[in-house]
Amino acid sequence: MQAFTTNKKTNRRNVMKRKVYVGMDVHKETIQIAILPSNTKALVKEQQIKHEEGQIKKFIQKLKSEGTEIHCCYEAGVTGYPLYRYLKTLGVNCIIAAPGKIPRQSSDKIKTDKRDAIKLARLLRSGELESIHVPSEEDEAVRDYLRSRDSLRLDLGRNRQRLMKFLLRKG
Repeated sequence: MQAFTTNKKTNRRNVMKRKVYVGMDVHKETIQIAILPSNTKALVKEQQIKHEEGQIKKFIQKLKSEGTEIHCCYEAGVTGYPLYRYLKTLGVNCIIAAPGKIPRQSSDKIKTDKRDAIKLARLLRSGELESIHVPSEEDEAVRDYLRSRDSLRLDLGRNRQRLMKFLLRKG
């Protein structure tokens, strides 16, 4: 749905894109999606798609065909940054929210994928989400390498200590 405004001087109609806010609860196999419009509090759509590029592209193209400006977010987690980068290549405004910075209510004890997606969409629309820094692919590769190296170094120290204790016990 597109809104039109008329310029009184030129008598031309300007097309205003409708904004939608998409909250995503991302898992390895699936993505739970909630779509909220910018102008009402009602939930437009809620659905689950497979976490595959083809399904994601189909979903985004359907939203874009309706003439919408898409703003989406998901919570940082083990799935990393590939979804963010893919959405950016599709021309989608996307942020990754820091899990510790997402406002939570003490009465909010029931957690479901659907509720999480709706909550993310609402917080994105209200501007209450804090985005994390997304490193470039090169920076991410260096970070992964350094973390692996540190982990292996710690493992080596632990195993060396185990061996020394074993040798001490056996004489």
